[in-house]
Amino acid sequence: MDEILTTTLPFGETFNLKKLLGVRVIASNGLIVGKVSQLRVDPKTAKLEGIMVRHGLFRRIYIDTTYFQKINPASIILAIEPCVLLKGRKVITAEGEVVGTVRAVERKELTNDIKEVVVKPFLKKSFVIPVASIRSFGASLILRPSYHVEKKKLWRPGL
Repeated sequence: MDEILTTTLPFGETFNLKKLLGVRVIASNGLIVGKVSQLRVDPKTAKLEGIMVRHGLFRRIYIDTTYFQKINPASIILAIEPCVLLKGRKVITAEGEVVGTVRAVERKELTNDIKEVVVKPFLKKSFVIPVASIRSFGASLILRPSYHVEKKKLWRPGL
């Protein structure tokens, strides 16, 4: 094989992008986000811009290459956990009380930076929690001790 190069890597130090189709995409916390369904390339520069990830049957997530930590023919490891996957997780106070589940995640534009989360308690109206009031993100969202959830009753006593 003949190589014609200027300042790029030699052929042996690269791999075929076609092999990335169908590989696992793994979040920084080890969660499998899904599998690569598309590779998106900038037509002007011919550089990889991002990937489309199949998450479940119907959900698709586009992830920009700036969020990649490592890329190899076996998997793509992300430097983040995609915040769009927080939907449906439990929200817990610092004391351990479940206050509801995440119904929506409000982001700063299209980035992975969270502004606030919308929480829906059981049989109650949804409310918003700013990201500064969340201590940790994991299998559940844990609130900071300084955040106090307003306790509402289903009925009004004394009437």
